[in-house]
Amino acid sequence: MKTKILVIAFLSFFTTLIAQRNEAHVIYDMSFSSDDAMIIGQLAMLKGSTMNWMFKGDKSRQEVKMGALATTTTISDQSAGKGLMLVEGIQGKTASWMDLKTQDDEEINVTLIDETKEINGFTAHKALVKGADGEEAVIWYSKDFAAPEVKSRYTVKGVPGLPLAFEIKTPQMNMHFEVREIQPKIKGSKKLFQLKVPKGFVEKPIEDLMK
Repeated sequence: MKTKILVIAFLSFFTTLIAQRNEAHVIYDMSFSSDDAMIIGQLAMLKGSTMNWMFKGDKSRQEVKMGALATTTTISDQSAGKGLMLVEGIQGKTASWMDLKTQDDEEINVTLIDETKEINGFTAHKALVKGADGEEAVIWYSKDFAAPEVKSRYTVKGVPGLPLAFEIKTPQMNMHFEVREIQPKIKGSKKLFQLKVPKGFVEKPIEDLMK
């Protein structure tokens, strides 16, 4: 359950991060580590976790597969100011609507580090992002891609490029994302970005899902 809460907490970051870019399908592999004995015992269930990040114009879709535990899909339409979160797992299928217009700016500190490494054939530069709540993220970004304009809980405005790898640290665990593949075009984008609750999903307020 802790793992699901962590994923939901970070989805607003991914949702708004990609809104200003043109079109792409980015696939990330996910890995996890923890010092919490209870969490360590559950990490085996997270093996094979991935995030598919698709965006076209002001529409975006993220599909986060947390191993055998759950799949969370977040679809957003920035121009309409609406979003839809779909969670499918051992607790069933739930759908929650999001009001993107109510998202507030947060005080964010971005520090660009003079350090590079190669990720999937790209030169990646390092940035440290720290939120007002003290939580930190390490982002490795590529200058070969235009920097997206960002407004989110984990805004990375000031990071001049597309994130290729990043790590988010929390008291429970560390989550690491690293790009596996970047596809320049999206197939079937109209259906992928539809703000429609699929059959079999039960609608719940977003506040209940966050709890």
